[in-house]
This record gives sequence, C-alpha cells and structure tokens, in this order.
Amino acid sequence: MRSLTLATSLRNVGFECTLLSSEIPTPLRRRAYSLGVHSVIRGERQSDPAIGSRVARLKPSLLVRDGYEFTEASSASLEALDVPMLVIDDNREAPLGQPKFLLNQNLHASSDDYLDLDATCMMLGPRWCLIREDIVARRGLARRTADSPVLISTGGADPIGLRPLLADYVRREGYEVCVAAGLMTETSESRSFEELLASSRLGILAAGSTLWEAACLGLPTVAVISAPNQVQLAEKAEEHGICIAVDGRSRGQLESVGGVVHGLLTNEERMIEMSRTGQALLDGRGGQRVADLIVETAGFS
Repeated sequence: MRSLTLATSLRNVGFECTLLSSEIPTPLRRRAYSLGVHSVIRGERQSDPAIGSRVARLKPSLLVRDGYEFTEASSASLEALDVPMLVIDDNREAPLGQPKFLLNQNLHASSDDYLDLDATCMMLGPRWCLIREDIVARRGLARRTADSPVLISTGGADPIGLRPLLADYVRREGYEVCVAAGLMTETSESRSFEELLASSRLGILAAGSTLWEAACLGLPTVAVISAPNQVQLAEKAEEHGICIAVDGRSRGQLESVGGVVHGLLTNEERMIEMSRTGQALLDGRGGQRVADLIVETAGFS
C-alpha cells in the first residue's frame, strides 16, 4: 500500500510506475489500475538473486525497494543495475546495500541507525510519511459525534484472529462497533475505508501504516500490536501521544481493550489532544516531499 502511495506521488512529477510483486491480491490490483499504476506479478521471491535480471527487463530509471525478505545476494543483484534506488525501511529487517535514497517514515527513525550509509540521502520520520491521497482529501472534514461507532481494522489480513475478539470486548462496554476488512480484502462494507476512518469516533487499528492515516485525520486510536516489527512503532506513537498501544499477542492486554476504549471515550480532553497531536505530526504531504526530493537530487526532469 505505501509503495502504491509513493507511486501516485511519483506519477504527479512525471514518472510512469510499475508495481512488481510476487503476489498482488485482486483488490490491490484494482487499486493500482485506478491509480494509473501497472501491476506485474513476478516469479522470483525477494530473496532470489535472479530478481535483478527480472527488474532489468523493465529498464527502470528509478527503483523503489520495499520488503523484509531481501538477502545480501538479491540486494546486490539490484544494486548491480546501477539505477538510482530508494529503499523503504522500518527496522533494518533486510540488508540495505548502499541506496541513493532511504525512507523510514516511522517516529523511531534515527540517523544513528544508518551511520554506515555515508552517501545515502536520508528521509527519516513522519515528515516523509506516505499518506494516500484519498486520506489527505478528507483531512479537516471529519464529522464525529457521540453516536459514531468504534472502528476496528487489523489491516489487509487478520493472521491471529483479532477482529472478532476486539469487537466482542468493545461491545461488552456498550459501544457500537464497525469492523472493516481493510484495503486488501474483499468486503461487503458499502463505505470506503477512508470514509470509515474519517467518520468513526475511535479507531482500534493494527500498528502499521493505517496508524499514520488515522493520525492524519485526527482519529484517536488504540494501536494493536500483532507482530514483532510493530512493537517499536506502536510504543513510539504512544510516547508521542497519538495512540494507546496494546499488545494483541498478550491475552491479558487484549482483554483490557474494552476498558481502554471506555477510558478514552469518557475522557474528552485526552481525545481532543490525541486528535490535535496526530494532525500536527502527519500533515499528509510526505509523498510529495519524497517525490520532489528524488527529482531534485537525482537530476530527473
């Protein structure tokens, strides 16, 4: 999703973009098509050194790499193409090589984590956060009332089955719940996901990219951790005051969600502060900044 968001910004400055992935769910292919981005399924995994040859056949002028499974060999095969490359990173889960650009949009991003990348142009922190245009268009237009539901979304998938549990815990506190499947799953929900984010009273969301979208729209959030790579992201977001972090892998913490929600919804002052803080941190112009810096630095015209 964040790569598609960046593709939209790059198209705005004149690039033609192709999304190349080993698997692309149908809703994501449809979204790519609607954004004017060509999508291609490749046979090679991120870890396969042959991925360099596959990418070379597209003759790219710029390469954006986003994924956790790249190896030293597959990373080297892409660097051998001698094409300006942007690596999107979170926690250095995979070898980075020596890219022209590096983007880490998380609150915990620090230049100290990349001291070995002497010649790399760094884009670190929420100023560079990739927020979808659909979300930015609703910024400042949110209409929330005491009757608005609590939104529950665990992203494109729900690998450990959190959705029904979260919904049950919140309903026990007497609050209306809206459970969204997310952008990468077919759903019968008639309202768009961005509309749900803009109109809900509170969000219980996966501790991933959706957390930044919610903050951009000023939606107070309970961030649910479901994987190790989300821990630092959620904890830093909580430190900055845009969410309350709950570890969904802990039964005890998961069962506390209803009480956390009730505590927030009965504390109007804290809800307002979370909303203001989120909108101040995430202004929605990160993708534009990334695209403009790439054009300026790499000499594209």
